Amino acid sequence: MTRPKLSICIPTCNRAPLLRSLLLQLVQDLDRLPFATEVVVADNASEDETQSVLEEFAPLLPLRHMRHESNIGAIANMQHVTRMAEGDYALYLADDDRLVPSGVVTAIDLLEEHPQAAALYAPWSLVDLHDRRDLGQFYQQPETVVIARGDYSHLAEHVAAHAIFSEISIVRTDVVRRIRPLMNDLAFWGFAFPCEYIAVGDLIYAHRPFYASITRHDAGAQRDQLGNTEVISGWDRYRGGLEHMLGLALAHGGMRAPDRVRQQMETMVVDRHLVALRLRLIAGHDPLESYYLATRIRGLGRIADLPLPLDQIRLAAAVRYVTSELPQMTGADRLVVLGECPAETLANLVRGADRPVEQITDESDLKPSDALLVLGETSEDRLASLETRCAAAISEAELFRKFP
Repeated sequence: MTRPKLSICIPTCNRAPLLRSLLLQLVQDLDRLPFATEVVVADNASEDETQSVLEEFAPLLPLRHMRHESNIGAIANMQHVTRMAEGDYALYLADDDRLVPSGVVTAIDLLEEHPQAAALYAPWSLVDLHDRRDLGQFYQQPETVVIARGDYSHLAEHVAAHAIFSEISIVRTDVVRRIRPLMNDLAFWGFAFPCEYIAVGDLIYAHRPFYASITRHDAGAQRDQLGNTEVISGWDRYRGGLEHMLGLALAHGGMRAPDRVRQQMETMVVDRHLVALRLRLIAGHDPLESYYLATRIRGLGRIADLPLPLDQIRLAAAVRYVTSELPQMTGADRLVVLGECPAETLANLVRGADRPVEQITDESDLKPSDALLVLGETSEDRLASLETRCAAAISEAELFRKFP
């Protein structure tokens, strides 16, 4: 059997319909590639019909696949499937995305023309598959750039200037096997990996996409995407990866404008903060976490770019605190509201609560197992007195001092 030029490496877990859709497309795409190609799939202990899908396509594709007995994690599975590659080059492909075959051909040609290159990175297209709409590219660069082996300064300057997240790549399999790039919780792999590859070879940053990230498969389809999951909480790892890259560049010398690069990298991180906050608000994530992220963005001077007014975000956090966190911390069975409470405010409290919420008009209705919210003006002495009769008491003023 002829050794494949390219290995298309697909990690998957419990997404049989999406995997089937991808493999069906690859049956057509491989006919458009003028070199031998294999498809490699690592099944991360799926409990759905994934194995049946793989058996269905085994006669239709040059397909190799394996199944882990237990789930090893998404990132570890991604690394595992890349190590399975037997081709000269390995291309990671998510089970819900697509290739751009003409772009793949151009990318392989570039790698063949630059045998000293360890990896090729390129921007990816964003495509709404349901509406057949091209939504543009994740990042833009005007031309293909080759960064010489060991030139960390050029790497840092190029990444910062174009806000590049080096995630979509084609790598030489012999390089991957030799250096076994490391992932960690402090430096995002999309910045750390290029720093490892450039130690052993050149890096190509191509301007033409070979990969399409699918934003929507069909109306109403819900699926987790690794990139979205990462950005929701990974901004400090992004910062760590960029600082790692900058630190190596400064150590190796040759940077022309380090302060400018540092500022460009800071902008990249804050932009990811904003994306994370927007995704959290859309998905209805913990309002307290969203509030603290919003105040970080305020501290970084980007309050005008918040996806919602800060007052709205802090109000949601205050509601979450008083209806859930405070009763949980104090062992209260219910939240009671004392004072004038508009119907809309009470409805918001009820919606945010995981315990009963009731309005009372008389202090005598307080129970030892209650958490108390006192609306309107009240003295500290009165609040202290009320707290002796319930599990916890907080005034409206104290609540909003907590979330300034």
